[in-house]
Amino acid sequence: MEKTVNRLKDLAICAAIALALLPATMNAQNDMFFHDGFDDNSNKREVETLYGLANEPFGNAITPFGFGGTFGSNAPIGSGLLIMLAAGAGYAAMRSKRSRRKTITLLLACALTLSFTQCGKKKLETITTNGETVNITLNAGGGRHIIEPGPDYVPITYETGDVIYVSNGGRYSGKLICGGEDHDFSGTITINDPNDELYFYFLGGLKTDDLDPDTQSITVDISNQGGKLPVLSMGHTDYDENETYYSCWLANKCALVEFDLEQPTSWPVRICNMFSIAKIDFANPGITPTGELDAITLYPQSAGCDVSYKKKWAILLPGESRHSVARIMYNKTNNDEYYNYYDIDDVQALENGDYIYGNDAIAINNTAAPTNKNLFIVSDNGNVVEFAPGNLQYNVVTNTWRFAEHPWDYVGNASNGTVYVNNVKCNNALVASDYSGWIDLFGWGCTGYADSYYGTTNYHPYDNEYAVTEEINSKYGPAGVQNLTLQNKSDWGCVDISNSTEEGWRTLTYKEWTNLRMYHYNTYIRTYQGQITYEFNNVTHKINGLIILPDKIWDGGEFTHVGPSPNAWNYYQFTAQDWMENYAAHGAVFLPYTYQRQGTTLKASGIYWISSTNSSWKADYLSISAVNKLSVNHSCIRSLGCMVRLAR
Repeated sequence: MEKTVNRLKDLAICAAIALALLPATMNAQNDMFFHDGFDDNSNKREVETLYGLANEPFGNAITPFGFGGTFGSNAPIGSGLLIMLAAGAGYAAMRSKRSRRKTITLLLACALTLSFTQCGKKKLETITTNGETVNITLNAGGGRHIIEPGPDYVPITYETGDVIYVSNGGRYSGKLICGGEDHDFSGTITINDPNDELYFYFLGGLKTDDLDPDTQSITVDISNQGGKLPVLSMGHTDYDENETYYSCWLANKCALVEFDLEQPTSWPVRICNMFSIAKIDFANPGITPTGELDAITLYPQSAGCDVSYKKKWAILLPGESRHSVARIMYNKTNNDEYYNYYDIDDVQALENGDYIYGNDAIAINNTAAPTNKNLFIVSDNGNVVEFAPGNLQYNVVTNTWRFAEHPWDYVGNASNGTVYVNNVKCNNALVASDYSGWIDLFGWGCTGYADSYYGTTNYHPYDNEYAVTEEINSKYGPAGVQNLTLQNKSDWGCVDISNSTEEGWRTLTYKEWTNLRMYHYNTYIRTYQGQITYEFNNVTHKINGLIILPDKIWDGGEFTHVGPSPNAWNYYQFTAQDWMENYAAHGAVFLPYTYQRQGTTLKASGIYWISSTNSSWKADYLSISAVNKLSVNHSCIRSLGCMVRLAR
């Protein structure tokens, strides 16, 4: 009985398909409807669609697709989008009813035969060889690529120049460009594997360049949304050389979020420390954030909405909650721009397709006093961070992480160092799985994070296997050419820090340190060599290190040099009390110059780890010295034990 009912349903669907296609049958007499478009010697095929493309809206709209039902359960097609009819619905039915696929396929074939018998054109030749090309057109419907926030959902339409990248067989296959009066997407696609699906990646308002045929992934930057809200979405469909149409439902891989300002402003507003780079993965189809953070420039008020400029918008990538600061311009004079910074509630974890607005919008109280945190610019787009108060330290026996108790503190060797346990000097040279003191020199990425390939080998902060070989060094940090990120828990900022109540700490990237260095060297002189002296157990300690001033107007004490040479650590000298009261209190950062560890051997060094790497067994690093001040470098072997200074 159930099978009979199902077949009746199938017949009803196919009858509806045949009826829906009757107008198309009459139009099929047009020579441009169904053709190969090339002479017999060409290796290209022409594939055109009847009903091709729809992007889900943000929100919870439920819209019929033509047969009295609904397409999808959460966010089906909204107004302004082409509703998939007929062939698309039949395709969806086949996909969702695998157990009935054979029956419904035959019935659908009958319906399509009835619809297309008057076409009079030959079917495409079967593609059997990888590397042949086809021309594909996806009918998208008219309209601009624009987002107009609404009370329930946000439809997405298209604009000339929008791009859909296509992959097949795990590689880039070509791109479809939006153009023409109907804003259809069309282009030439290489079939890398006739047995694989076609994956469509809609990059609204982003990347338009051609890619190498062997490309397995690309990245796109969504940080600048001041002129247009981008969209990142994807869908897929089976490739069938005998079909002349494709239907594709594009699912959003981003979220649309409203930011509600307490006080209106028409100046640019940026939200710092947001995921800013998305990876478009062709080899393992998907769109995901890379873990890189930057300031997102918000989209100004949409036309037709409240003209008070209190509401602004952004497309954000999914991920865990982020520590955030609003950066709002308040004046511009010639080439100088002036900003205030405001703490906002951390942006909560987002999921694909989220639509956050209204009562759930992220509030920015820009009528309150700006944040008094000491911030440093680390990107051209204005991303800012604050530094941790001291270097990161770890106690092996208690499995405890902490920030150094003083900015100048460091763990040295038997002779030097400022860290004690029970009046016994801690010693990095004693690093081992049972050492009871503090250490602060770690192999790259050694947080205790267990990699799926290497297991827990050499991922502990006390690991000391050292050699200048790829075999040894490739075991430190995430395997391969991978950056440390909060997403895969390999960044030191993922650990629980016992003496910090704040979250969101992380290791800066090569690009961020480079931007900070260039800004400090080219805009203001804000980097100095220095020496801090303090008394402990009636012994005077002198700690060398690098001073970095924050990007806010410096209102601390004046620097008065006392050393004989500008290339000496003691050119500027401070007592511990002087440093804390007159410099640290106003945001100055002190990076102590200490050691690097090679196995259990210590050598004087000013190397700090960076989160970036461009090699499977080497990582980037920061080097400080009295002469060159601050240098950002590539390619340090990962098994070296180096210092870590986090930021957020």
